[in-house]
Amino acid sequence: MNMVAGVETREEKTTLNDEEIVQTFQKGDADVFNVLVKKYEYLVCSKVKSYFLVGGDREDLL
Repeated sequence: MNMVAGVETREEKTTLNDEEIVQTFQKGDADVFNVLVKKYEYLVCSKVKSYFLVGGDREDLL
């Protein structure tokens, strides 16, 4: 059980919709940004394929 009122656990954050995630991030919870990035990781990876970074690798672009 979470002892701090108003603070959600990581599992509960994954059930938020995109708008709620953005609103929570804007309120100062930086952890939810990772939830949003993980949710759209497939999209980010598909976009990275079309870019090239001189002296870098795919991980640098991600």
